[in-house]
Amino acid sequence: MDLVPVADASSEEALERYRQGTGTRKVLIIRDNFLEDTYSVSDHVRPGTPGQPRSLKREARLLPHQQEGLEWLERLWIRGAKGALLADDMGLGKTLQCLAFMAWLTELMDGDDRVPRRPMLIVAPVVLLETWKQEYRRFLEPVFGNTYSRPSLPCETYPCSRISSLPTKVWPNYLTRRLLILRPGCQKP
Repeated sequence: MDLVPVADASSEEALERYRQGTGTRKVLIIRDNFLEDTYSVSDHVRPGTPGQPRSLKREARLLPHQQEGLEWLERLWIRGAKGALLADDMGLGKTLQCLAFMAWLTELMDGDDRVPRRPMLIVAPVVLLETWKQEYRRFLEPVFGNTYSRPSLPCETYPCSRISSLPTKVWPNYLTRRLLILRPGCQKP
């Protein structure tokens, strides 16, 4: 299949010419959408109002870009998104933004019975675990309950079919060394 680029027109104009029968028959269509959001979000809207978590210490002040990142994460969660990618240069406060979002979500789970309590998992290189713990102690009041790192994780294992029935109050948050993907019929490592 030959693709004929159209240098004198946008891809939308080229497509319109083709539909009218006045343009080239084979056209590579390139959407100029790098400034648009072209992803879809779930129709399942969740309760919540964006804002700083109550457990953020008084002396902890989010910088404007951190506040914007936190509110973006909160709005995505409320709109039903199943995930987000928070990316920035090193040293600009992504850890604090994530911890603040997790604290906001924990407070929401504790205060609204429409939001079921679920565990949270931080997947990070081992060398960063201490940084996460320090940031937590520095900027937040105790809000997460139990945290574990790989050496102190309980050795009890559960069949894959029982993962969703684990008592969420027992292990709300885990710091771990690696992520294990569990699926039906998975084997014990």
